[in-house]
Amino acid sequence: MRWQTQGEPSPRQTDQQLCNLLGDTLPADITTLTTGLHWLAAIDNRPRLVAPPCPVVRLIGEHDPLIAPTQRSNSATLSGVGHCPMLSQPQALAAEIARYAAPMTNTNTAAL
Repeated sequence: MRWQTQGEPSPRQTDQQLCNLLGDTLPADITTLTTGLHWLAAIDNRPRLVAPPCPVVRLIGEHDPLIAPTQRSNSATLSGVGHCPMLSQPQALAAEIARYAAPMTNTNTAAL
């Protein structure tokens, strides 16, 4: 899991948070996990993103080692984080998501 925390401001702390969330028991068996990793390596969702049915914002960590350099130019960037901003910088991630969502939300929700 340490490769997932590369690029984070405090990789060791983020790794520990991730380990604490996962616990000591794997949530799936090795075969299922291996199948999932093969699926992630092979799947290509780019055709689905050509004309999505809703707004899509590609938000990536500035130091995410899992994102190819060619993909960075088409994405919004969250400064100072790697692959796990939900652990290392949750407030910054939430604020950035809210910033992109604000123009898409109905401001007259008080009546709901």
